[in-house]
Amino acid sequence: MANTRRAAAVGGRIVSGVVGLALAGAAIFAAGTVQLPDLGREAPRTSVTPEGASQLRACAGPLLQLASTDTALAAVQSIGAVNTTLSGRDAAQEPLASPDNTSGDASGLPLRLTAPTDDSSDAAALLAGAQSQFADQENVFGAAAADCAEPSANSWVVAGSTEVGRTSLLVLTNPTAQDAVVDLEFSGEDGPIQAPGSQGIIVQTGQQKVFSLAAFAPNVVMPVVHVTTRGGQVSAVIQQSVVRGLTPTGVDWAGATVAPRTEVTIPGFVVPGDIPATANDDAYDDQAPVIRVFVPGEDDADVALNFIGEGDDQNAPAPLSVTVPHQSAGEINLASLDPGNYTIVLTSTQPLVAAGRSTAVAGDKSDFAWSPASDALGAAASFAVPAGQNPVLHLSNPGSTALDATLDGGGENRSLTVMPGTAVTVPLTENSGYTLTGAVGAFGRVVYSGDRGIAGFSIAPTNPAADTVTVYVR
Repeated sequence: MANTRRAAAVGGRIVSGVVGLALAGAAIFAAGTVQLPDLGREAPRTSVTPEGASQLRACAGPLLQLASTDTALAAVQSIGAVNTTLSGRDAAQEPLASPDNTSGDASGLPLRLTAPTDDSSDAAALLAGAQSQFADQENVFGAAAADCAEPSANSWVVAGSTEVGRTSLLVLTNPTAQDAVVDLEFSGEDGPIQAPGSQGIIVQTGQQKVFSLAAFAPNVVMPVVHVTTRGGQVSAVIQQSVVRGLTPTGVDWAGATVAPRTEVTIPGFVVPGDIPATANDDAYDDQAPVIRVFVPGEDDADVALNFIGEGDDQNAPAPLSVTVPHQSAGEINLASLDPGNYTIVLTSTQPLVAAGRSTAVAGDKSDFAWSPASDALGAAASFAVPAGQNPVLHLSNPGSTALDATLDGGGENRSLTVMPGTAVTVPLTENSGYTLTGAVGAFGRVVYSGDRGIAGFSIAPTNPAADTVTVYVR
């Protein structure tokens, strides 16, 4: 009986198929004369604009010196008061705790800057801050400057030294609303460095922690620090100072450089005309201008250095080519460069991180400045110029299209044209805030110089505000 039913079903399908073919032929014939209904419809959707997070910056606070070297977590003391200037919209300023600073708030504290985000493209709506300081102490001399940086969960600091006479402090500031669990990785000229106690460090919300770099990486000429966090985020800065014999010869803050990539740009790299006479002495070789580079991957990198000179009478030198071993920090000596101001573009076959260092005569002493690589600017940027000697904006355009930019601040509104492959310098006014528009793809740096020393910081692009998102409903 079952077989009979199965046969009937198969037969039924065959008959239906024949009838279906006949009906299909009729449908094809009628298609030219009958309007078929449109059964499609547009997918439902809606537009959502998420609320932008508040703009957040961290200022590292005053220069520090070691009060004790007993532990990696350094006890430090402030060296005089720091100057802080803001730019852009009004910001809430909140001092942060610095429990490692035995001076308390006598010279100031690190700061948290916050301001609401809106959808304005006006640079005046952006938040920026920077700090500067001059020190003339028994063990510390020179000028230092740094921007108030956005915190990050992943940053690289390429600076410092822990040789004899060089003191480097790693300063981690957490302005976020969560505790940050920090992992530190160190490398040097001999490769990765095993550093006990460098993992799982807790930097509490609203606090700053200070570490002696020598406790993790002793006797390292070219340290590179990779900082990663979980939970909260931190702003990472290395403060380096140098004493030669009994004479202090420089101090500076070095902020984070850009993340590893195959092309990095260092704007406003200054090769002073008054490099110390001892710069070519082996005992003072860290006074020569250099670019420190590090390749974190598994392969060596072939690196080309291309130079953009500033000024009509400064010809750019010929490109340089070097091979950089992977996972070992190295320095490219630029002592042969003519004095002047340069933008240096490093193009590599492997991702790398980089920063420059140059030294200048400062009265009867000398001072140095670190110049980390920076990111390209967007349609609008804001930056602050705290107190210091002869501040100058270095603005470079490595692109192929001329830029017509506007610089507003310091009581002036100036139009700047930066031709492709060139850079310009613009004098600035200290204790002022500035806005820069129309400089898309350019790179900027503020540099101070005079008989008190040399210092500077890069102009950071601003993260975009919240954009409209289209959501398709299922």
